[in-house]
Amino acid sequence: MAEMAETSYRAKTLTTMAIASSLMVLLTACGGNSASYDSGGMRQTSAAGKDAGKDNQHLIYPGATTSGAQAAKEEGKEGDYATYIQLSSKDPVEKIADWYESTLKKDGWNVERTENMGKLIQINGNRKLSEINVTLNEDESANSTILISESSSVGAIPDDETVETFKPNKDVPPTD
Repeated sequence: MAEMAETSYRAKTLTTMAIASSLMVLLTACGGNSASYDSGGMRQTSAAGKDAGKDNQHLIYPGATTSGAQAAKEEGKEGDYATYIQLSSKDPVEKIADWYESTLKKDGWNVERTENMGKLIQINGNRKLSEINVTLNEDESANSTILISESSSVGAIPDDETVETFKPNKDVPPTD
């Protein structure tokens, strides 16, 4: 049951981010910088150009170009959010990874693991009820793509003790 609730929450987050990604494509095509809408009790915001990532400046690698950003925040609930930022840089992924590991540790993140798969590096961490993932990829032209996702959920997924008596609610609706 806990796995179903977690899968439902993750599916909701992925759907939200897919919608936000589509909105970012439309923003770019229309020449806009940001747009927001409400859906399912969450405020969705997509940004492109100079507005992308402005709320997360501390996560933007020095000298990187911001391509786009999406954010979803549950209305009326402090601490429930998901953000996604895409950047590009001319620096090699190893240099960028060192900066993110150092910066995340200084910001109080517990860096759980770093996977180095050639020109693809993934850094995962957590802090309190938040998770962060930084994925770095270097292409054949030595251009690096940086994808950052950060999320936090306060009470949306029931703990193991409440699984047997769990009843779907506003935060975790029933699943098929």
